[in-house]
This record gives sequence, structure tokens and C-alpha cells, in this order.
Amino acid sequence: DGGASVEVNLDSSYAGQAARVRRTATLRPDTSVVLTDTWTTLDRPTEVSFQWLTRATVTREPTGLRLDQDGRTLRLGIQEIATVKIELQDVTTLHAPKFDGTLPGFTRIVIRIPTPANTTRTLTLHAIPGPRTVILP
Repeated sequence: DGGASVEVNLDSSYAGQAARVRRTATLRPDTSVVLTDTWTTLDRPTEVSFQWLTRATVTREPTGLRLDQDGRTLRLGIQEIATVKIELQDVTTLHAPKFDGTLPGFTRIVIRIPTPANTTRTLTLHAIPGPRTVILP
């Protein structure tokens, strides 16, 4: 497989919300990036969400999402695609935004993963850049 990886312990950021949280980022030789989040819930069911803000046009694909912007493409492969719920939110039109406010031209990708009590789950995203497309006038 190859590549360089780093794992970050996020336990203190999620104290009282999860028993254990880790994020691993791997830069692969083909320039793709794999993000792996692993968490263990406490003694209650929890819905975990992964969020990504982008100005790209987002399209659903069978294995994940495709992001297109300025002639460039990024595919987000989601290993657990069958067990997650994906929402695409136009951040421009959010009603009563609590944290980010409105951001014209942005889409928020929200991936939700229901997790039973005392359970360890993983979300793996594989970000694969596509070749640049030249758009002629």
C-alpha cells in the first residue's frame, strides 16, 4: 500500500461524547489521501458526523462523491457507503446557522453514521485527485 501516515488522538476534543477518537491521514504515492476516523461510543447510542465545506460542485456517485471546481476533479470514495447517510447542504440558505453562518457559494457535505452504545466504528474517505481539464475559450 505504501505512503506516509500520521495518527492524531482526538480523545480530549470529544471528552464526554466518545470513549476513544482517532484520525489517521495517509498520503499515498499516487498523491491520493486516505482519511480514517475511528471512534468508540460511550454507554449510549451516538450519531457521528463528518463534515466538509467546499465551493466545488458536488455530485453523488455509487462509491461516494465527486467534487468539480475550476476544471479540477476530486473523487471522495467512502468505504462504508452502504451504512452512512450523506447530506449536501447549500450553506447559503441555511436557516438560523449556529456555527458557520451563511457562506455564499459553499456546500457542506455531511456524512452521518449511527453508532450503537459501546461500539467501535470507522469511516474511511479516499480523496483521489483527477487530471486537470483544460477548458478552451
